[in-house]
Amino acid sequence: AARAEILDAQEHIDHLELEQLPQQQKELKQHNQECMTYIADLRHQRDIVIADLGVMENVLKLTDCGDDAGAKAGFLQCERCRSGKRAVLVHQHPVAKELAKIRSMEARHDLQTGLSQLYDEQMEESSEVVEADNNTVSNSRWGAVVLNVSDVPEEPDAYDCMPDNKCTLATNPNCDRLNDKFLSIQAGIEDKKEELDEMLSNKHKECKEGKENLEAQIADTENALKKWQTSLAVSTEALNEASLQSHLKNSHHSELVTEHAKTQKECCDNKNTFTSEVCALEKIRGELQKMEGDKQDFFADCEVSEWSPSECSASCGGGTKKLVRNIVVHPNKGA
Repeated sequence: AARAEILDAQEHIDHLELEQLPQQQKELKQHNQECMTYIADLRHQRDIVIADLGVMENVLKLTDCGDDAGAKAGFLQCERCRSGKRAVLVHQHPVAKELAKIRSMEARHDLQTGLSQLYDEQMEESSEVVEADNNTVSNSRWGAVVLNVSDVPEEPDAYDCMPDNKCTLATNPNCDRLNDKFLSIQAGIEDKKEELDEMLSNKHKECKEGKENLEAQIADTENALKKWQTSLAVSTEALNEASLQSHLKNSHHSELVTEHAKTQKECCDNKNTFTSEVCALEKIRGELQKMEGDKQDFFADCEVSEWSPSECSASCGGGTKKLVRNIVVHPNKGA
């Protein structure tokens, strides 16, 4: 039984120690790595959004409608850029450098959409369009703009755009509308920040729960491993004790076998000696009878049967048996 228990315990230990526990530890490591990578990416996106919020604060300051500089912004539309899409840029204004610092794709998209809408509105409201050398100048109701048509507008870094000789310039947009567009873009960036904050919070919670669950599984496996290791130790100790007792019993058995053989030899020797003495006595008895002149030749010695055990006095729990033998031949002038 102890040997079977040892084999069973060793089988469970091998499975837990070599298969289940390493697999669970691998899953925990992979889970932690994936969480760390995902959270780092979310934090990076959040940092970009926070930086974009700072940019929009500066943009709103530069486009303050109470400031003359804020009211002098113009829009430049490029019909053909390397990206193959229409791009509307803020033309020759300090706010253009600030807008170029925006990094998030969502904010850039919202910015381009808002500027395109303002540009279209401005062009619709323009009272006069002057074309010269493939350049169009729009004079709005806020005033005319004089262009140096021999110069191509400088390419803004932020939009990967290459203006050519077919660009359209709309100047002096409605300041309040421009400010509203920038406020709307800022609100969109703030919504994105809140979304990322919520995603970060949920991911932290999800990763924590996943980690705790995997760690609990590993703890259960380790406890099961300790249990089977304890069972193996107990079974091994029982087997060792049984082996020791077996060796002691075997040694005692060897001693008994030797003693039994010795006793059997002694019995055999004694039996032979007694048989020889009986034979000698019978001869002496016959000679004595002849010397006394007894004519009777018949002598009979007492003979008995083998020992026969009786039934035990109890069926279990200790009892006694009697050994009996019967007279087979009654003595007649014999022993």
